[in-house]
Amino acid sequence: MCKNNVPAADAKLKGAATASTVLKTISKSELASHNTPRSAWCAVHSTDASGKYTGGHVVLDITSFASKHPGGDLILLAA
Repeated sequence: MCKNNVPAADAKLKGAATASTVLKTISKSELASHNTPRSAWCAVHSTDASGKYTGGHVVLDITSFASKHPGGDLILLAA
């Protein structure tokens, strides 16, 4: 699901992957196993520098954000 696609906006973040970074491919079953408040992952569409969808996904660890989400963590975990 995740194949070397880092959104341009995230490329500037500290510790973000660069074009030369090899990213791990995450299976759907591995992604699905991270659906608890203690381990929450989310796959989002990746875009290129112009904002066009690349056809790939980036997997984000949203564990620390989930409890702070205005709609609550359940809405993220159910998605």
